[in-house]
Amino acid sequence: MTIRELINLGVLKLNSCNIKNSKNEARLLMCHILKFTYSDLFLKMENNIDEDYIKNYLSLISKRCEGVPLQHNKNTRIYGTKIESE
Repeated sequence: MTIRELINLGVLKLNSCNIKNSKNEARLLMCHILKFTYSDLFLKMENNIDEDYIKNYLSLISKRCEGVPLQHNKNTRIYGTKIESE
């Protein structure tokens, strides 16, 4: 599976949970999982992704669907600011 395909799957799942701005959130979560910048993500969209990353990504997508705010994913950086959950 490519990074693009996994992001598209994430977008579909987030849309089904009525998450607004699902495309951007799916991309931000992927950047977090892969430790990519937003620019890196677009340059590497067609790269295949390892199964461990797939599981971690889908876990974050599921948490987001459960209502966990994007910023509350442990050690997530949003706009350069590190935000840690309890």
